[in-house]
Amino acid sequence: MRKAMVFVVCYLFFTRLICAMSDGSDKIYPASLPGQNNEAVSLIDAREIKAEGMYKNAVESVELGKLTTAAVTLKEIMRDFSDTSFVNGKLHEIINIHSNLLPKVIIQMINEPVQTVMLTDPFKGFEMAFPIGWTAIPVVQVKPGMFVTNSQNLPDELQGLRFVVISPFSNDITISIYLNDGMEDVEAISDFYMEKLCIGKKKSLQEIRINGKVFQVANNNSAKKFYFYSDVEFKRGFCFSIGWKRDATYHYGNDKIMTSIELLMSSILSTFKTSKPVKEPAKGSIDVVQISPEHLPGWNIHETTHFKFLYTTDNKFVETLGLNLEVMWKLYEKVLSDGRNIINNQQSLKGTIRLFDDSFQRDIFVKAPQGVGAFYISQTKQVVACRERGRYVGSGKQVAVPSEVKEATFNLLYHEVFHLYADLDFISSKKDYRFPPWINEGLGEYFFGAVIDEESKKIAGISKNFFRYPVVCDLINSNKFVPFNEFLYYTRKQYYSSAGISYAQGWSICYFILENKGESGGEYRKFLGLFLNKLRDRADWKKCLDESLRETQIDLATMEKDWKSYFLDQCRQSCKSGKTDNN
Repeated sequence: MRKAMVFVVCYLFFTRLICAMSDGSDKIYPASLPGQNNEAVSLIDAREIKAEGMYKNAVESVELGKLTTAAVTLKEIMRDFSDTSFVNGKLHEIINIHSNLLPKVIIQMINEPVQTVMLTDPFKGFEMAFPIGWTAIPVVQVKPGMFVTNSQNLPDELQGLRFVVISPFSNDITISIYLNDGMEDVEAISDFYMEKLCIGKKKSLQEIRINGKVFQVANNNSAKKFYFYSDVEFKRGFCFSIGWKRDATYHYGNDKIMTSIELLMSSILSTFKTSKPVKEPAKGSIDVVQISPEHLPGWNIHETTHFKFLYTTDNKFVETLGLNLEVMWKLYEKVLSDGRNIINNQQSLKGTIRLFDDSFQRDIFVKAPQGVGAFYISQTKQVVACRERGRYVGSGKQVAVPSEVKEATFNLLYHEVFHLYADLDFISSKKDYRFPPWINEGLGEYFFGAVIDEESKKIAGISKNFFRYPVVCDLINSNKFVPFNEFLYYTRKQYYSSAGISYAQGWSICYFILENKGESGGEYRKFLGLFLNKLRDRADWKKCLDESLRETQIDLATMEKDWKSYFLDQCRQSCKSGKTDNN
């Protein structure tokens, strides 16, 4: 947050300086951001007060022996209020209290009855009872074109990997569970898994007993430990992979981490049961993406007209998000389909939005490329995202302030859910159809800027994409933009090879076509509408583009000139007012 404020101040200073020095030439510069207002100050003060109140409640919970409540509250403070002055001043103390609670909470779980939920794997035939509040993350199977980590690229023998378990009081520790049938010797099991998981044979392999069960234990590195166990009765081998964030050792200390893991294993194994599989799936055929959240602790379901949310975050946030995305759906229909309800009757194609509470959980499910907050998986018709706490988006002329409806999660999903809409609207009828990248990502970035009135739940306007706008200004100013007769025919490979420039120019073209109120605006919108209609019936988008340009008599050189002039005017107006005009 502090870095963001420093950036805003610096940005304001240099933009005003540039505007003051402007000689009226065709050079353009990014518009300044508005200064902080009273609303922003009051919201920041409210966060400081809330953080302090939560800290006092956590301390009181410790005194009353409500250790789990205290641990969860402290974790939320560190996660959601790290930008406040109060937490920065108390951070060392908060971490110290939380680290001391970790083993105590687990001991309390073991010694005292706790409300649990049964997690059952119907395919592999084992079940565990986890305390309420724990989260089990399904691990996606490898599919072509999906983002995956190396650890998820598993051989067929290890497709027994079903889920990762995360405790509510610390996201630092996770438990992965692997299963292999036909083995009853614990040494054979440890050799098998150490080879398949690339652990390597360790001389430090030791044998321990937990809850009367004999395990062999191997340390892989400073952030992972493996427990190997054999169920002799059913001839099944299990590997429990215990991992923790590397910085957890710094926060908690290695001894506390090791103690917590031993206690955690004891607690889980006290409820761990195995039996014959209910159903033997075909080898490698299990689609763990589609495991129902009813079978996984920590997951909730919320359905709207067009979406099914599977989520691990709080209910109110998802309900608000669901309402906003239904508003966006109508906007997609208006822009892409002239308001026609083309796909409303295809309820079987309802899209899934899998929303994780943080990036740590999301990256367990499926690893996203660096810097990507959300993405769309066309094979399963689902958008995968995580909460973007600490990243906020301003609306209209208001400053970006930490409030829920301005959390960047909303705007990122306005972009990604557009891909879902386009998939259902276009690709569902033409499997070989490929959306041209400047439309695909350009419209996504256009919808990113949608501003929704939270009272009326109507579109208040489309703001400029503040990530892309300064880049466009620089491209035009330096004459480094890609000529339209090349850019509009870019392949996916060309587009994504210079993503920063392509995303900015793609957004600016779509914004220019849809928001240009000048004389030429109507002709360009007519071209876009014709182009989209042709795309529904034809797979070759380049031929559709040629035909649409010819039939509407649009000359790309003229279009490029009009686009450049439009943004020159926009940036001059911004400089004169000292503000970003988002209308």
